Amino acid sequence: MPRDELCHFVAGRATYRSDVGEVIEVSAGTVVMFPAGWTGECTVHETMRNVYMLA
Repeated sequence: MPRDELCHFVAGRATYRSDVGEVIEVSAGTVVMFPAGWTGECTVHETMRNVYMLA
């Protein structure tokens, strides 16, 4: 069952690109809510660390 995912990025840098073209740049301090069923790809530029919660 898909669930929403709340991510708090604490280190690193990456670019998320959804299948519908939305681009999200993340770095330390960024908080992102990925809705249930989100699909796309992630390009990691620097090793990342994050804390996440499934809701």
